[in-house]
Amino acid sequence: ILQEAYSIIMKEAARSLPKMKLEIVFKGEEGLDYGGPSREFFFLLSREVFNPYYGLFEYSANDTYTLQISPMSSMVDGALDWFRFCGRVIALALIHQRLLDAFFTRPF
Repeated sequence: ILQEAYSIIMKEAARSLPKMKLEIVFKGEEGLDYGGPSREFFFLLSREVFNPYYGLFEYSANDTYTLQISPMSSMVDGALDWFRFCGRVIALALIHQRLLDAFFTRPF
């Protein structure tokens, strides 16, 4: 889901994102998106993209729930593009009023 979402979202111009109609269809599943598939999409995507395993983010020193940008993120190939993608995911979630499965530190 991460790679496919990356390629679709990043090929769109930033100015067109607020006007973008969100149509989520999972492979092998039929049905109309009345909110359920898009909620699941943002949940699954946020679990992947904000996962500390990929090196862009890390858990804060205070707990294991809040995330912050990892100092080692500069070592990740294409880190700036991935951060741009993260910003677009957050923006799309706000525009379409969907929740993400990620909690950030206050300075974020």
